[in-house]
Amino acid sequence: MLTKYTSRAGFFLAAFCPRPWGIGLPNLFFVLSISWAAIIVAAGITVAAGDVAAGDVAPATGSEVPSVHSASQWELIDNSATMSQVIDLNQHGHVVGIRDVPLANIGSESEPFVYMDGQEQVIPKPPGFTNLMPEAISDNRCVVGYVSRVIGHPEGSMRGFIFSVGDNQINVLPPLEGHNGSHAFDINDDGSVISGYSTGRNPQSMIPCVWQRSNGQWQTRALATIHDFNPYLLSSRVIVSGDGLHVVACITVEIIPGDITRYVSHLYQWTRNASDEWQRQARFDKALQLAAINNRTTITGTCQVENQRRAFVLNPQNQLQVLGLLEADVSAEAADINNHGQVVGYSDDPHGPESGPQAFIWSSGKVMPIEFPRPVAFSSATAINDDGQIAGFIEPTVEDSKQDKTISFVLSMHETLGEK
Repeated sequence: MLTKYTSRAGFFLAAFCPRPWGIGLPNLFFVLSISWAAIIVAAGITVAAGDVAAGDVAPATGSEVPSVHSASQWELIDNSATMSQVIDLNQHGHVVGIRDVPLANIGSESEPFVYMDGQEQVIPKPPGFTNLMPEAISDNRCVVGYVSRVIGHPEGSMRGFIFSVGDNQINVLPPLEGHNGSHAFDINDDGSVISGYSTGRNPQSMIPCVWQRSNGQWQTRALATIHDFNPYLLSSRVIVSGDGLHVVACITVEIIPGDITRYVSHLYQWTRNASDEWQRQARFDKALQLAAINNRTTITGTCQVENQRRAFVLNPQNQLQVLGLLEADVSAEAADINNHGQVVGYSDDPHGPESGPQAFIWSSGKVMPIEFPRPVAFSSATAINDDGQIAGFIEPTVEDSKQDKTISFVLSMHETLGEK
């Protein structure tokens, strides 16, 4: 897949470097992963995920002829000469994303932004940090993600953050006691629960956690695990439901020593009870790359099936369904799910110089392409809310835009179908 989009560099960078499980920019992804990737490689560690076997899944739902088309209401956010990408969307239609902006002398850098009601606001970096990557936005306009600084900093190179759009304030989230790093992946609808992980060096540890407000301060709470080192969190993510009651992540269940240490990971869920305690339960006996969980505890994301990336839905009964593909495609990734059970992402065709990813929506058991009001070379849908608004990004054809670039979009559909 890496060689396929070299001629479409803008879309390639946007589509395959934004969220840490896959979908900005190489320098951000590098900073995100370098500290733990270096440890993992140097220590001879592999994270065992593996293909999802045929016996693990329900029959795939195929593609359908109907599509979501340009009769719906579109808003294009064309705020960069090269690359703009929506990362998340809240229930009010506000989005958070990243865009390329030119530097004074040469080159460009990524700039995180919030776009709402036709207005754009840049997210500032905290003092001492050089990079910022947003991950999610809540309904009360709080953005979470990670910030990074020079590798080897005595207080850690990477930290989770929360940014309040209303008062333009950004705060660095504390790691667990004794740790020096953290990463915030997700935030619930009302902005009261943040999910992510915390890292420590001596001993080596990576633990899923939540941040909850107490007396005006964010308190970090560890989620119970079997082992202290859970390296699959780096790529599989730690996500929280909109109601803030459920968190899911893939954690280590077995460590297999050898020349290359293997960390076998499975999917677990933590549910908050009336006593404000997080109780752990097993969800699936393999590791999955997680995109989102809705209030019904239906999960979507990406798994491997016969060496191809495929979008999936895992229902509350822990039955995994691999979603169908658009016509002639061979792989797909899911990016989000709403409380109606609708899933969005992109479907992709075989390796080669022609064609490329196309945004899709899976609704009421049907996989449908999203069509656009202008000619598009590639597209990806990255978020969907309960009103059926879809956000993502497109790369117009060269004939249409006269240059290689990606443009963010928000689509408002006329109807919302899904789980009943």
